[in-house]
Amino acid sequence: MEFCGRPAVLLVEDEFLVLLAARDFLAEAGFLVLDAENADGALALLDDHPETGLVFTDINMPGSMDGVGLAHVVSRRRPDVHVVLTSGRAAPAAADMPLGARFVEKPYGMGDISEMFKTLLASGGDRLLL
Repeated sequence: MEFCGRPAVLLVEDEFLVLLAARDFLAEAGFLVLDAENADGALALLDDHPETGLVFTDINMPGSMDGVGLAHVVSRRRPDVHVVLTSGRAAPAAADMPLGARFVEKPYGMGDISEMFKTLLASGGDRLLL
């Protein structure tokens, strides 16, 4: 989904420097970037921004739920939104992630992430095509 012609991505990361770097890169790549430090903040932004087409969330973060829990809530509330999870620790089992969600291991290349996001967002709300 787009806002002012730019695809909207919600970035959820509790490490401030990682958040800044990812936000700046994605904005320069042409995305409208919303950001939150935890799941509660992310869900509030998701409710306020129907133009959000993709959530990119760290798995390990403080708060009421981790990134996997957030991914499940997003998938239930907004099945049109793509979900990409990331972690520098072990990858979650496919059975633990919502259907259609993807996992990217840290450290990730921002160029690769940007291309993945563009591909996912170009597929519209069909999370199962790719």
